Amino acid sequence: MILSRRVSLITPSIVFLVSLIFVAFFPKERSIFLLLLLSIISLGMAFRIFGFKRLLLGSLTPLVYLVSTYAVFIKFPLVTLPFKLILSAVFSIFYYYLLLSVNAILVSLLESKSFPLLRVGKTVIYITTLFAAFLSYTIIYKFEYIFIFYFLSVFVVTFLLSLEYFWSQKVGVEDTKAIKPAFFESLIISVVTSEMALALSFFPTEAFFRALLASSTFYVLLGLSEGVMSHKINKRMYVEYALILVAVFVILIVT
Repeated sequence: MILSRRVSLITPSIVFLVSLIFVAFFPKERSIFLLLLLSIISLGMAFRIFGFKRLLLGSLTPLVYLVSTYAVFIKFPLVTLPFKLILSAVFSIFYYYLLLSVNAILVSLLESKSFPLLRVGKTVIYITTLFAAFLSYTIIYKFEYIFIFYFLSVFVVTFLLSLEYFWSQKVGVEDTKAIKPAFFESLIISVVTSEMALALSFFPTEAFFRALLASSTFYVLLGLSEGVMSHKINKRMYVEYALILVAVFVILIVT
């Protein structure tokens, strides 16, 4: 059983790696779209045994991660081939560990019990959530569209990532049957982050730095929300998060 599950997770990772390597050599939008679709199908096949609802919630972060990593090869055409190949390997390794982590969450839900790997899985999902947000925001800012595009795009990305993050953090802590998606918290975080992203779209600076402040806002909101929900919020956390936002904002102004 363990071996078969590992194989089912390695398969979409290999599909992802081979697809990225192909895209590195042939960065055509049509081929990227088709290979992205193939990766999404392989992702669904890997988690289909857990049922549609768990499959849907568990695939939100991997889905955002897939779209953002493929988009890198479209919006950064000047990146050299060797570096693209390195990125392909790094993205694929990271993707495999993300799938392992999601699998740990889903197994814990299915069996209604907690185990040591679950804590590691939650940490990986947390890191991937932030990384996928930063990568997605950077890609979004590379598009030259009207301001409402930035608000809506960041809202969708942030909402999907927040939804899976809060859901995964409850696994192993709350009763399995009592775990519900945190729609309200995800909605608030998404609106605030999107408003920040909208304001940043008017700053005449690189997409990287605007995405850095937008993702920092997302990071702070996640931390504060988690603290409030777990009743562990304190003044020190407020100060630390405020200093983070100020520091990133200063970097944005200076650059």
